[in-house]
Amino acid sequence: MKQTGVIAAALAAGFVGGALGTLVTRASEQSRHEISYWGVDKVQNVVLAFGTHGLAEGGPPIDLKDPANETDAIGVFHDETPFLRMRGADGRTRVDMFLSLYGKPFLSMDDETGPRVRLGFEGSDTPNPDDSDYSLVFTPEVARIGFHAEKVGGQTYVQGGVYVRQGKVKYPE
Repeated sequence: MKQTGVIAAALAAGFVGGALGTLVTRASEQSRHEISYWGVDKVQNVVLAFGTHGLAEGGPPIDLKDPANETDAIGVFHDETPFLRMRGADGRTRVDMFLSLYGKPFLSMDDETGPRVRLGFEGSDTPNPDDSDYSLVFTPEVARIGFHAEKVGGQTYVQGGVYVRQGKVKYPE
């Protein structure tokens, strides 16, 4: 009789321990905040992505494989060119830095209304490895400084230019 009581008590203790362990595990899973992701996103870019809190407001966990949910991402586009992207709290891209297919750098800075500053490589209408034009552009196009490279007779020459709009232009909303 004593042995039956000990077995029943052991079974009851095992059941209670298992139930408590399940509750603790579920509670810790619900409070887990995923803030980074390493892998391939939904548009086939290899990324190390970061999110802000890991949870949508009152909803399910954010999918950091979706580029729209990433606050910061460092990676490689599907064509194997590297990139760095930062998004604002509104989810819109604010800083984009990448290399062209031919390894030429480009930096773009935006605010809540769209593009503001572009710096770096400017490809031609028919991009090729010999393109070497660079510029700094303030958008809406109110100022631009840059240079154009041109090969003539085996020599490469550059010609610079500066453009400043004289009148006012409406700021985008």
